[in-house]
Amino acid sequence: MKTNAITPNPDNPRKISEEALERLKRSIERDPEFMRLRPIVVDADGMILGGNQRYRAICELGMDEIPDDWVVRAADLTEEQRRRFVLVDNAPEGLSGEWDLELLAADWADVELEELGLEVPELENPVEDKIIEDCSEPKGTVLPNECPKCGYRWKT
Repeated sequence: MKTNAITPNPDNPRKISEEALERLKRSIERDPEFMRLRPIVVDADGMILGGNQRYRAICELGMDEIPDDWVVRAADLTEEQRRRFVLVDNAPEGLSGEWDLELLAADWADVELEELGLEVPELENPVEDKIIEDCSEPKGTVLPNECPKCGYRWKT
C-alpha cells in the first residue's frame, strides 16, 4: 500500500513530542512485525482513525510503501462510532488502566522501557533505592522479600 493513500486525521486529539516520535521510529525499525499486530485504522476514505503517530513515524522513516496488513479499514462504522474510536484507540487515562510500576520495575530496566518507546515515570528499584528510615521493631511474621522491621515488601 502506498503511504500517500492514507490521510492523517486533521482533528486528531493526540500529540507526540519529538523525543517520543524518535522512540516510536526506532520501535518500528526494530520490530516492524508489530505493525500488523496493531495496524493503522482508517475509515472508508482512508483517513486515519487510529495510528496517526505511527503513520507520521513511518513517513519520517521515508517509507513510501507499507505492507497491506499494516492498515485495516473500518468502513462499516457510523460517524458517531468513528468519533468514539478516535478517543478509545488512544486510551485516554482512566479508560485503559494504568501501569503497575512495581511490576515494571521488577521485570524491566528503565533503559529497556525507553528503548521500547514507553514513556513511564522514573521507576525506583525497591531493593536498591528504598531507604526506610523509620524501621524500629519487627512487626510480626516476616515473609520472604519483606523488611522485618517495617513490613515493606519488594519483588526480586
